[in-house]
Amino acid sequence: MDWLKQIRYLWWLQRRRWRAKRLARRLGACGPELSLEGRVFFSRPRQVHIGTNVHLGDRLWAQTAGGLFIGNNVIVSRNCTIHTVNHDVQIPDALPYSTAYIYQPVHIEDNVWIGMNVLIAPGSRIGEGAVIGMGAVVAGEIPPLAIAVGNPARAIKYRNKDTYERPKRERKWLRNIRGIPAAHGWRPGTALARWGVFLRTELERKGYVTTQQIEEAGAKFAAALLYQFSQHHPDLRFAHYEAGYMVYDADRAMSELKSSDRTSIPLEQEEITRLRADLSEGG
Repeated sequence: MDWLKQIRYLWWLQRRRWRAKRLARRLGACGPELSLEGRVFFSRPRQVHIGTNVHLGDRLWAQTAGGLFIGNNVIVSRNCTIHTVNHDVQIPDALPYSTAYIYQPVHIEDNVWIGMNVLIAPGSRIGEGAVIGMGAVVAGEIPPLAIAVGNPARAIKYRNKDTYERPKRERKWLRNIRGIPAAHGWRPGTALARWGVFLRTELERKGYVTTQQIEEAGAKFAAALLYQFSQHHPDLRFAHYEAGYMVYDADRAMSELKSSDRTSIPLEQEEITRLRADLSEGG
């Protein structure tokens, strides 16, 4: 029964949002669009700093007393382990290792993809745009744009810088292109709420771009439409404010869009009317 499957999916999606929000409240810092695939463990959440649009896979285990810094648009796959604490074996006060701890933070820079079953040792740094193959053991520094595999992980090749920079300039992030709804806003008030998630999904399904995929003038227009459709829900308004988008009258936003040189959103008045009607029927 399709309706039962939809209910189960919505319940599963809502549980993911709840888990993400609970975790985000405990972290030292967390940007919007945090997504948790399943169970995630941080030994010291206050020592964890996470950027924007980060996905953490199921069974991520991280000893974070030494500090964990994750940049923007990072994907960490399932069954990964991160350590930020080590023991002193050079001058031990006991055997097999010292009772003292050595704290070494781990840094994962922007646009990094970490495969399944990866182990990251204390003090490691993974450069921007790097890809870590499944089962690798990262101990040390991985250069930017490197594709690293093995134990210890070593760069076997590098990504093409020109092809890497193009989607970066155009802000084409994987999750936004796929139309995946936000699982978390960095504080409780920024969650898009039920109506906001429905509207964003409908906009994506019908071929209309979302606020993450368009430039400033169009972002204001899309935010205004979403705000109006959401029956002026304060959480949605605050979410757009936190994202840096002004939310005001849709007609004014449309006028600004038409007068600008940004033509990436070919929405005309009749399309707006039709979209409003479709969404009203869907509600």
